[in-house]
Amino acid sequence: MIKKEVKEIDNLICDLIQKTSKRIKEKAKINNNYQLLALFFFSKVAKSYRAVERLCYSGYGQDALVLGRTIFEHMVTLSYINKDPGERVELFID
Repeated sequence: MIKKEVKEIDNLICDLIQKTSKRIKEKAKINNNYQLLALFFFSKVAKSYRAVERLCYSGYGQDALVLGRTIFEHMVTLSYINKDPGERVELFID
């Protein structure tokens, strides 16, 4: 029962990533470094999530946890930058 629920959640997340990626490709006009950095983090997290999914289904849960930690760290970093993007984006890029 849990496997079915996890698979449904996974399908929703993958669908969201796919739709968001398509929208970004169609409509994104990068005007500043903050938008570029946010796009970089989104792309990296989306790719890492797909890798986590494949690792879990292949029985490599411990390895997937390492990537899960990386995803979490990316979100923390972007959240920190978001509090003062004008200054923090430039610090991150440098």
